[in-house]
Amino acid sequence: MFHKAPINCFALHPTSNIIVSGDLEGGVFYSNYVTGEFGSILATHAESVESIAFCKNPVNPYCVSCGIDTKIIIYDIKKFEVRHKVQAAKVGGFTKV
Repeated sequence: MFHKAPINCFALHPTSNIIVSGDLEGGVFYSNYVTGEFGSILATHAESVESIAFCKNPVNPYCVSCGIDTKIIIYDIKKFEVRHKVQAAKVGGFTKV
């Protein structure tokens, strides 16, 4: 399974071949951009994903996504799972991490 909606944003891992992408329907997926192998969905935002970023410190294998739904989701990239979710506000949204 991969994106069914148009991809809105993505980020490349600073030291490995991982790309994490977000779409207009809230899906966040990972894949390997060298082999072309698709991973799976990491999480779902209620609305479009607007920004994705990786932690540049190699000791912390984290990635974060934010969206119009005012959620910030932190992922553990070694385990490919959600580490923490933050509901930041009731209205508004985020456009940049």
